[in-house]
Amino acid sequence: MKIIKVNLVLDTPIRFKYSDGTYVEYIITENPFDSGSYGAHVSFGDACNSVEVYFPRHSTLSHKYSVNGRVFKLRLNVEK
Repeated sequence: MKIIKVNLVLDTPIRFKYSDGTYVEYIITENPFDSGSYGAHVSFGDACNSVEVYFPRHSTLSHKYSVNGRVFKLRLNVEK
């Protein structure tokens, strides 16, 4: 399992581009009813290939998710 670190920037697409033209884009949202709880929409190359990533309540390390048979977690970098 690989842990991917992403800066906590709410409601703003964060895109990582690769030399072969592909990309991964993250949009992190905060639960409007529970401040400090997050979710992420992760797109791969286009909107047709995407996954929703969920985080345990008040955690910056997500639940596991899989893409093409590989398992990942997201870790949010929170700057104070």
